[in-house]
Amino acid sequence: MNTKVSQLYGVGLDVEIRRINMRLDMVIQKKNDGLGLKNLMHIMCNHDKSGAGCMEREQFEKALRAYK
Repeated sequence: MNTKVSQLYGVGLDVEIRRINMRLDMVIQKKNDGLGLKNLMHIMCNHDKSGAGCMEREQFEKALRAYK
């Protein structure tokens, strides 16, 4: 789903965050290998080069692409 910022005018940021979280949950559940969340965490940790527990947006997007 490609949502533009202009489409979210008047919609609270929390609504958009809930939509993104729901979509991420659906992707994780689709893996259905019993290790979906553990695999995602492993990939996120590998992409967190600084080890600070947070990533730049580009790193986060790369990690999500690697998870697919």
